Amino acid sequence: MKQKLNKAGGQAVIKGVMMLSGESIATATIRENSTIELQKKSFSSLSQKSKIFGLPIVRGFVNLLQMMKIGYSVLLYSADRAMLDEKEQKAKSGFREKLENGLTFLFSLVLGVGLFVGLPYFLAEQIPQSQDDIWFNLTAGVLRIVVFLAYLLSIGLLKDVKELFQFHGAEHKTINTYEKKLELTPAIISKSSRINPRCGTSFIFLVLLISIFLFSILDSLVNIRFGRPDLLVRIAYHLLCIPLVAGISYEILKFSDKHIDNKLVALFISPGLLLQKITTKEPTLEQIAVAVVALKAVLDLPIDSAIRRIEN
Repeated sequence: MKQKLNKAGGQAVIKGVMMLSGESIATATIRENSTIELQKKSFSSLSQKSKIFGLPIVRGFVNLLQMMKIGYSVLLYSADRAMLDEKEQKAKSGFREKLENGLTFLFSLVLGVGLFVGLPYFLAEQIPQSQDDIWFNLTAGVLRIVVFLAYLLSIGLLKDVKELFQFHGAEHKTINTYEKKLELTPAIISKSSRINPRCGTSFIFLVLLISIFLFSILDSLVNIRFGRPDLLVRIAYHLLCIPLVAGISYEILKFSDKHIDNKLVALFISPGLLLQKITTKEPTLEQIAVAVVALKAVLDLPIDSAIRRIEN
């Protein structure tokens, strides 16, 4: 491949893959009749549009919010395309559909906070040794990691999630093949690694680790100034510090991607890479072909004319 390599990233969606590079987002999905559909949209990074949003630490949280918004949007789009193949689908009004999507997002947010924040903190509070701020956050952090692992392993048993993890593997393999300047054919891509150091799974694990260190310092300062806080108060100001944790984790992820050959860096990020063994599965050649379509679309490379393009 002779063209200049652009950084590319993406995410698995329902029966497909979303790719992002430069100023484009492309989502390729496959229907039950094996037709691959493609939707391509323009993209503008907030961190590049504003000097403030582009500052270190700040850009990490801004990019996280923007990617969450994009990720949620493409997941809804892919779900809509998949539902077209469901015979029992019933027509819904636009308002009802938006209401249901909004309630689903709200429920997921509340469940996530309860499962990954409330539960570990409550359990850590019951352990006598965790009355010390450092031990409390270490205990809560370890419990949070355990809950996260249990969550990934349990949802990975579901058929639809297994397929999603396969598309995640297809996304990684395709990007890794592209960055090695190899030909983007399913046969060649299938031999590539499904592990990528820029993956969101690695980012989440970094957030879990950094939060232990940062919250320990924060709690110690609060304890010195105000005394030991109540559990709900502790949870509240910890949640307010998530933007800082996310920003620091983002900078570490960027640094590690540039220095992946350093042995210390490789050792530090290895737990996050191991987690990808859970969140990615070996894809089929057909799933890889879907990922190739999405990547070629954002790179403006020639795409098979048989691909059905979906209007924005």
